[in-house]
Amino acid sequence: MKKNFLLMMALATATTAGAQAVDGHKMFDNWTVGAVYGASMPTQGKTLKNTRNVVGLELTKDITPMFGLGVQTVAGFNTTGSHTAIDNLNTTLFGVANLTNIINGYKGQPRAFEVEALLGVGYNYYYGCSTAMPMVKGSSFTSKLGLNLNYNLGKDHAWTLSLRPALVYDLEGGADVNPAQLNINHAVLELTAGVQYHFRSSNGKRYFTPVRRYNAQEIDALNAKINDLRGKVDEANKELRTVREQLRRTQQMLNDTRNERPVIQRQPAQGK
Repeated sequence: MKKNFLLMMALATATTAGAQAVDGHKMFDNWTVGAVYGASMPTQGKTLKNTRNVVGLELTKDITPMFGLGVQTVAGFNTTGSHTAIDNLNTTLFGVANLTNIINGYKGQPRAFEVEALLGVGYNYYYGCSTAMPMVKGSSFTSKLGLNLNYNLGKDHAWTLSLRPALVYDLEGGADVNPAQLNINHAVLELTAGVQYHFRSSNGKRYFTPVRRYNAQEIDALNAKINDLRGKVDEANKELRTVREQLRRTQQMLNDTRNERPVIQRQPAQGK
């Protein structure tokens, strides 16, 4: 199970390696908080009769437009026959791969409808099972496989509504002696609806925005243009200084001329 999870992360990372550069990927960018509500039913036995309500909270961080990580805690009700308000809590660390963006590419903002694949590992704790339901052990490791069918709302894409079918496996099968395994006989089917709120990122958006990539040749060409413009500016500054100096000299000559006193030369009288 661990190998499969790491494989999904590696595939998603490799897929995004050649994708367009995006802005809005700082530590506190692209965080999402959400809530889910729905039902879970066992995959074996009287499925409809044993359907139970579940409710949960989650926090997600998008690493790229194609891949994200998150944590989710789901509470189950009337799952063990105990007298506690909540019968079990299942906390899952998961990764999500945006299949829509992986297949069709990222267009600079979320689409109205997107499909995500989810894979996670978790820890499930049962309350009051030692007396009310002794066949269930106090805790066990779990695995979750599912899809998120997302509907992104509004131009700002601040909210997302989703339908989430998933299989949740009890990896230990409810007994200490069983090795960890994906056994359909020890699993429940979750059918939930979710709502998510996307926080604003440092780029001013609630999602990744494209950034144009420049190759080395483009950068060299831009540097050459910048250097050429700098040379022209330096030459223009030299000419401007020369003109200013000429104006200063002309002004000085004009001032000197204005300050000179007129020289009157007297002519000697004739016939004397």
